[in-house]
Amino acid sequence: MNKPLRIGLIGAGMVSRHHLIAWAAIPDRAKVVAVADPSPDNAARRASEFGIPQTYADAAAMLAGTDLDAVDIAAPREMHVPLVRLAAQKRLPVLCQKPLAPNLNEAIALDAEVRKPHLEPERNQKARTPLRHRGKAPH
Repeated sequence: MNKPLRIGLIGAGMVSRHHLIAWAAIPDRAKVVAVADPSPDNAARRASEFGIPQTYADAAAMLAGTDLDAVDIAAPREMHVPLVRLAAQKRLPVLCQKPLAPNLNEAIALDAEVRKPHLEPERNQKARTPLRHRGKAPH
């Protein structure tokens, strides 16, 4: 049996709880092993609530100090672009809370910037029916 993926969570605010509940549902496949948040209280609360062994005051320290297989970004939206870049510099796959970037052009540029042969960006976006069908009637 394969070992579970080691996940680093960036952001320990309200949205992070939903991410952590989802990760906790698949313990045989993935385990959050570190959480980074500039609020020590938020990081400590999430770590205690979900049994996360390590907390960090910032993402760079977590990425430098923890052996990770992937990163989950649940930080405020204005931090998404720099945090995706930071994780990509470490060649780590990233799951990023929406929106990926402030606008479509920045999202396309970020996608092109971080795309590597081994690293296919994964977008956690649910398209609304009108967008998904592009004017076609839903089936």
